[in-house]
Amino acid sequence: LFISAFLFFIFRSLVIIGSSWVQNKFVFDLNEFIGHKLFTYYLGESFEDFQRRNSAVVVRDLTVNPQHFSKFLVMPLILLTTEFLVLTMIVVGIAVYNFEVFIMLICTIFPVAYLFNRAVKSSMKSYGLQQNALTPILYSNSNRGMFGYIDVVLRNKAGRLIDDYLKVLRRLNRISLESSVIGIVPAKLFELVTVLGLLLLYVYSVFWAKDASLILPLIVIYAAAGYRIIPSLSRVVPSIFNLEKYQYLFDFLLHIDLYHSK
Repeated sequence: LFISAFLFFIFRSLVIIGSSWVQNKFVFDLNEFIGHKLFTYYLGESFEDFQRRNSAVVVRDLTVNPQHFSKFLVMPLILLTTEFLVLTMIVVGIAVYNFEVFIMLICTIFPVAYLFNRAVKSSMKSYGLQQNALTPILYSNSNRGMFGYIDVVLRNKAGRLIDDYLKVLRRLNRISLESSVIGIVPAKLFELVTVLGLLLLYVYSVFWAKDASLILPLIVIYAAAGYRIIPSLSRVVPSIFNLEKYQYLFDFLLHIDLYHSK
């Protein structure tokens, strides 16, 4: 029996590693495809059109946007697909096993996930747009210092250039900080709501239930269901945040029209 279990876990580990390899390879291949198409698109423009472009914006489009599209849009979509499948199986199983616990989950954890997502949706979208706009400015300030070094030093503009650079960098870091903190809030919020649900069940069993022993199975099942659902929801909600934050990349790639670029 132990040998069979050991072989099963070896097989399970290999499947997980292989699945991760396939998913990540697809994402990185997509990154390469988008970068290649963008470079081809820009180099295929006329001289006049290319001269009118901001070089810092072009650098951002060639270096940052393909990576962000693959990492923060495609990868979350893959994660959402698998996690929604897992959540559906768990919730359906709970509904079949104990409908009362299913109703409790629907009335506690899932509404919190929905309301929290609604509350931060506009903020995440704003963060993405600000980050997309500030990144070329950061590149531009960096290029002014590196490629215009002699002019900056002779004209004594180094202090002002450094201030401009730090101002943009601080704003980008602030966006990253707030996004990171928002991303970890759902897991803690779901844990709090689960414990609150258990507390309400306990209070009900003590003060109102005619037979408190009948509530104990509900408490156990609810705790077990929350223990299994919270990790999935804690991955789903931040993935949705990333889709909100980086959705501007969909419009960007549609505007570039990758499939019809030369």
